[in-house]
Amino acid sequence: MTSIKIQRAPTKFEREIDRFLTEPPALFQFPFGRFFSPVFSFMSPTKAPTWAPLVEMTEINDKYMISAEVPGLKKEDIKIEFVDGLLTVSGEKNEEEKHEDARFFTFERAYGYFERAFAFPTEINADKIAATVTDGVLKIEVPKAAVPKMEAKKIPVTEAK
Repeated sequence: MTSIKIQRAPTKFEREIDRFLTEPPALFQFPFGRFFSPVFSFMSPTKAPTWAPLVEMTEINDKYMISAEVPGLKKEDIKIEFVDGLLTVSGEKNEEEKHEDARFFTFERAYGYFERAFAFPTEINADKIAATVTDGVLKIEVPKAAVPKMEAKKIPVTEAK
């Protein structure tokens, strides 16, 4: 007789402990070989984030690109602000209708409020930041500010008096 072993899905707490033990803290993550890292979320005093979308950040010539997984969210559910050099993305994903007689075998979907904040190593052209959401992926284009080229200036040397 062959026995079948049914393995239960890990709980949210078990997944968080596993993530804590296997991922380095965000403070020590330095992509691009320099300081360009997500800043710890600046939590709203009234709402604490309950989940965070997974994010990819890239630098392409004259802009930064941020892609975030936001399945189930519409553009109305997402708020993006740029204040004092910090880009903040926040929103809320509401839980679908609950059925009182339902028994969950697996529950891995995330619901609730989220907030992510990003700092950049260069000046940003805030007027041209653009965002789109398609098929559960939020894409934010963050253009770098144009840096005026400095002309070489000859400095005359004079005799001291």
